[in-house]
Amino acid sequence: MNEKKDLPELLKELSAARGLNVEKLAEASNIPARFVSSLLEGNYEELPSKPYIRGYIIKLAKVLDTDPDILLESYESSSEDLRSSGVTDRLPANRFALKPINRGLLIAIVVVMIVAGVVIFRFNDIIGKPEIQANVPSITSSQTVNVTGEVKPGDTLTINGQVVYPAGNGTFEQNVSLSPGLNTLQFTVKRFLGGETVLTKQVFYQSAQSTAAAPPLSSSSTPATSTTTTKQ
Repeated sequence: MNEKKDLPELLKELSAARGLNVEKLAEASNIPARFVSSLLEGNYEELPSKPYIRGYIIKLAKVLDTDPDILLESYESSSEDLRSSGVTDRLPANRFALKPINRGLLIAIVVVMIVAGVVIFRFNDIIGKPEIQANVPSITSSQTVNVTGEVKPGDTLTINGQVVYPAGNGTFEQNVSLSPGLNTLQFTVKRFLGGETVLTKQVFYQSAQSTAAAPPLSSSSTPATSTTTTKQ
């Protein structure tokens, strides 16, 4: 083999001897056909920088069953003016590689999923209809009545407009002053983003003095009503 021949001549001779055209060389070497054609024609300016070209030549030498050093030497002697690799050179993009995910978008998606999960899991606690249980005597001889009951933890409660703070488990206890006669107690419980429930109860306050002066009231003559209203 004449070592003074340039690379394109050597490649063409070897390819012709083995009956390989550009397409077959590209397929056998896994090199893009346009780069194989540029090597065969000596159009080095259409190729990537030198490290890539050297890799292509080694692959072609394997396909053509020849010594890669001969082809590389021929290439080096005819490419002294070609650019070398530098800091701005980049490897060809891998079209099969996974595209990087925007970190901000990923964080936003995770936050939305967490919030949605909390809302779904605690839907009734956040948006559902509140409930209340209140214990109020129908008749009392004491001017102050002790009211007890229970709401869902986290719900807000008022009795006749006065804020009551339930314990952590939702139970509450409140002393309410009464006026002589029939008294109405209005319990209002609200849930965050949810509805409102109003429970009305009545208690009759009969002082000890009035009890001594008048006959005791029967259950039929003393109303003890309890009504519940729910607002969405």
